[in-house]
Amino acid sequence: MVSRMFLIGSPRMFSAEGTAVVLPTMGYALVTALLLSGDAQAARGTLADQLWGQSDNRNGNLRKLLWKLRGVQKKLEVEFLHIDELNIKLRLSELQIDLSQLLALLHGEQPFSLVEICRLYTGELLENINLDGAEWNDWLGAQRTKLRETFSAAVTRRIEPLAGSADSAQIKLAARRLIEIDPYNEAACRALMETFAQEGETAQVQQVYQALRTRLETDLLTTPAPATSALFHSLTVGLAPHPFPPIWLPGSDRVPATPRVPERSEAGESQPRPATSSLLSAGVPKISILSPADPSGDPRVLGLADALIDDVTIGLCRLRSLSVLAPHTAWRVAHASSKDDVLEQFGVDYLVETRLHSKVAVPKLTVKLFEIRSREIIWAEKYPFATDDAARCSQDLSMQIISLLSSEIERKEISRFEVVRNPTAYYWYLIGQRALSSLDLPSIRRGRKMLKASVAACPDFAPATSALARSYQLEWLLLARGDHDMLTQAEDLARKAVRIDPLDARGYRELGMCNLYTGRFDESLEAYSEGERLNPQHADLLHDYADALVHSGQVDEAIAKIKQAMQLNPLCPDHYWWTAGSAHYAAREYRLAIESVSRMRNRTPCLRLLAMSHAMLGETEKAARYMRKAMETNPNFSLDKWIKILPLRPASAVRHYEKGLRLAGFT
Repeated sequence: MVSRMFLIGSPRMFSAEGTAVVLPTMGYALVTALLLSGDAQAARGTLADQLWGQSDNRNGNLRKLLWKLRGVQKKLEVEFLHIDELNIKLRLSELQIDLSQLLALLHGEQPFSLVEICRLYTGELLENINLDGAEWNDWLGAQRTKLRETFSAAVTRRIEPLAGSADSAQIKLAARRLIEIDPYNEAACRALMETFAQEGETAQVQQVYQALRTRLETDLLTTPAPATSALFHSLTVGLAPHPFPPIWLPGSDRVPATPRVPERSEAGESQPRPATSSLLSAGVPKISILSPADPSGDPRVLGLADALIDDVTIGLCRLRSLSVLAPHTAWRVAHASSKDDVLEQFGVDYLVETRLHSKVAVPKLTVKLFEIRSREIIWAEKYPFATDDAARCSQDLSMQIISLLSSEIERKEISRFEVVRNPTAYYWYLIGQRALSSLDLPSIRRGRKMLKASVAACPDFAPATSALARSYQLEWLLLARGDHDMLTQAEDLARKAVRIDPLDARGYRELGMCNLYTGRFDESLEAYSEGERLNPQHADLLHDYADALVHSGQVDEAIAKIKQAMQLNPLCPDHYWWTAGSAHYAAREYRLAIESVSRMRNRTPCLRLLAMSHAMLGETEKAARYMRKAMETNPNFSLDKWIKILPLRPASAVRHYEKGLRLAGFT
């Protein structure tokens, strides 16, 4: 008998006698890192970097951990870790590890039992264990994904040929485990349907198929594969269909009903009325912001607050995803004898009430967001309104309020449509935009499906058309294959967005990106300049402008522009830091480039940039590690091919970029 350690699911350890062993959390992390290193051993410095990142005390932390692990080994009288001055080696002969057993089954040549492999894969690798280091969490996330996908692929290959001929309990166990980790796995669903049909459980067959169909249609806007549908129909011939709610799909004959907003009748009952906004063919909500009330307060402070509300109203108008009542009309609403009647007349969905409290030491502005239908307060906040620094205060408050109002309304609209299952172009646009915020291919492709649904529901909805263009650009960038057709589609959509709404900066933003990737640098900068003129506070546009300036060789201007974008969007998404890192690399500020990229939540898209920056600093070991990770993510990457399509204007910038890649070990 040997000691046992479990790294899949909640990590735990037991002695040979079955007694629970208390092991530091970092001990499980260290064993996992060794086990997945390839030869179950690593240099102490490498492990310290991997577990604690750039922490100044990483070597000291490793020494403390090893001291504790030596104590565990002494108590167990088992040396599962061989520790010397330079290296640490995992001795698998002294410790039984579930992860090692699972990997042997997954990568071995011998057939395996579905029950055995499902017994081993009971959850995520090191479930609920996330350390402080971003580098460790990135690595662990990648290993979790790799293990999950390898398990899913292995069981998928084995389960379907066994369906109908093997032990039904084994098939059900494996199929349900597959569906838990991959709800869209059709092979698992087919195996379950065949097994239930063999047992005469036809109602269960219908339930499995319809649950799959619901997930696919609701989440991915697609339908089961022909093989799955054909199997279902062959197993349920002559049976009455199970009730299934109709779901509209893009391109189908079933179009969602025009969204209707309830209004109050004289009796107080909710009655449907058609929405009146010119954009509401896309389901876009209308908002009115009322001027602040403080009749007995300081007129000077009240005047500043009025100016702030005007600025917020204009800022929301620029978003184009909301229909905003103009300030003068909003003033009429505020002074109407019956606000509800006027709000209904103008088809307002959301109301913002503001109140100024100026007779206090520090004046405060209260902002409340109501939904007209329910009079529910969706969001409320108080802001200090200092008069001694009015210009800065107003600018900061304006951006905060615009950001919070728009995000709260979007959240409310998404939840409302998810409840009533009445999707509109605006709903699909919001969901698609949310998916595009994650810089990984599955999210981008899922977002594209949503945005296509939005454009199908409302072909003249410019924001969705612009976002659809962006989805193609992002995929082109992540794949790094130089797919010309993808950029052509993106450019066609960007030009269409500009034609639909020449005053919407987003179309120019996408056009600028397309021109950049095709090497038309002057046209790219012209498009961004026009977009900035239309909306000088569009943080995402300024970010992309900065990216174009980097590629055009105007590095100092790029750094200034990305800083401006970050000031407008302080809680910025990952791609802002990616662009900042690229700008600093171009400026030969390699340490700043690494620091910028390290701020990203998901650094996978920037592994090449990290490898290049470390290589240029002479940190060859780190550069090689990031290079290997980058190649694992994109094994088809070719340096020579990428350099040929890389949109960099100055020849010196191309040479500088290529040098970093070659020093890092890319070929």
